[in-house]
Amino acid sequence: ARADSMQEISTGLDQAQKVIDVTTAKANELRYETITAVNAETKKIRARVEEFFAE
Repeated sequence: ARADSMQEISTGLDQAQKVIDVTTAKANELRYETITAVNAETKKIRARVEEFFAE
């Protein structure tokens, strides 16, 4: 019974690690998308400011 319990714990930990890995990958993807979007907006704002002061 003890070996079965250890196996169940091991399997549970493996499954938890898979969830953590997928969650981490998704978080990194979202972070990259957010940074990319912020940079794009920053470029647009900068261009508008430069255009404003160029007039």
